Amino acid sequence: MKILNVILFKDDENDEMIFEKLSRNNLLPHQEFCGRWGEMSQFNKDECLRAVSGAVNYFLKLEDKTEIYFGCSEKDYNDIISLIDRSDCKVNILYCSDFEH
Repeated sequence: MKILNVILFKDDENDEMIFEKLSRNNLLPHQEFCGRWGEMSQFNKDECLRAVSGAVNYFLKLEDKTEIYFGCSEKDYNDIISLIDRSDCKVNILYCSDFEH
């Protein structure tokens, strides 16, 4: 079973270090970071949601990727997660504070 790690953040949160760390080569071969999406523009929100969910769904289908990470605004979580195929994965909710050591 795949693991989908969703990192939720508030729009005013300083999360740059977390996502920079995930986007570098610090991940194991079975892990993938799909990106970070802030608050969606209301002008093209549907298009943005399709792009985000498409990227996540793509990596969830790859056999060699078993742990997927992506970040999104708390405000947009429900809209994004509703478009992701979660039939073969466990969803973990993480917060920026989970990464502070």
